Amino acid sequence: MGGCGKDDKGKESKEGRERPLAGGKPDDGGLGPLGLADTIAGLTAGFQVDPARRIFLAVLSDKPSADLEPDKELRRRHLEHLAALTKSGKLDAAGGGRTRGIQVLVAENKQEAEELVRTDPLIQEGYYKKYTVDEVTPPDL
Repeated sequence: MGGCGKDDKGKESKEGRERPLAGGKPDDGGLGPLGLADTIAGLTAGFQVDPARRIFLAVLSDKPSADLEPDKELRRRHLEHLAALTKSGKLDAAGGGRTRGIQVLVAENKQEAEELVRTDPLIQEGYYKKYTVDEVTPPDL
């Protein structure tokens, strides 16, 4: 019998895609009966990738303490910077956690994306001591 499946003991067959967890249940990533592949297919149906639009993920890190918060003035300047980037179409998303921040940037090249990060007051004032910028390649849909 071809295709994917499990033998009578709940183990993955050589041809199968499912990975059993304890108890022999397939690992569906917590996505219920559809499973991950079907969920991704549903979410990306009709998705168009603009090859001229280059996306970069910036990760800002290495702040002095996980509990440290920027003072009011620095936070205001940082939020103004993000608002200006958003208005110009250069920022798709941003967020922060206890130890790092992220920015999803739209730029012509990596150098431009790095410059957008370098001009963030949180980087200029040393709130975050390091950052990385990597291009995000769209999925091959």
